[in-house]
Amino acid sequence: YGISGNNYNMGDSSLFCIESDINNEKVEEAIAACFTEMRKIREENISDEEMEIVRNYLYGENFRSVDGTIAYEKKYMQWEDFGMDMQRYYHTMETIRNIQANTIKDLANNYLQSDGFTIITVGK
Repeated sequence: YGISGNNYNMGDSSLFCIESDINNEKVEEAIAACFTEMRKIREENISDEEMEIVRNYLYGENFRSVDGTIAYEKKYMQWEDFGMDMQRYYHTMETIRNIQANTIKDLANNYLQSDGFTIITVGK
């Protein structure tokens, strides 16, 4: 069993997806759990402690994405493909540093509505 969420930036657009490897009998339960967690983000307050944990995680992931020559080259090629540059990276890091819990709630209420998702199930 495994689950992860990813956001793919493509210049002026992006894609958010949740991927999992689960037992076929648990597919509907897992989908329902994902929507439950999105509802919690929309409705419940986010503690300062949780904000700090998420900030640290996102900082680490962003640093890792440019750690080393090969990783940096891959990131550079992605920026080139989508008309971005290092300033986009700096802007992302600044946003992570300064974003407030209420802003995340507002974004969640805008983007994490269950009727806005396409569900794709493979291997069932």
